[in-house]
Amino acid sequence: MVTNAASKNSYEKYHLSIMMWSIPTGIVIVFVYLIYTVTMFFYEKNSPSYLSLAVFLSITIVFMIVSVVYVARVRDQFKPIPNHLRQSVIKILLK
Repeated sequence: MVTNAASKNSYEKYHLSIMMWSIPTGIVIVFVYLIYTVTMFFYEKNSPSYLSLAVFLSITIVFMIVSVVYVARVRDQFKPIPNHLRQSVIKILLK
């Protein structure tokens, strides 16, 4: 079968699939904790430790979203090439 990826094994496909579920789950957990931290920041009369933790969690969420985008792009390399493009791909790869 011709795919967009060159010599990838099934472990990598499985790993990327797991990453596609675990990273968004982590984002949700960190986001809920961020809401709690911001709430405590206002409740505890603007404690600087809660503010610094909220900033750190916000930066963490941004990096987690970027990693989801990266994993999704890599995962898309494993999608099979449609039959009507198969001959064109083989011709390009053999050049």
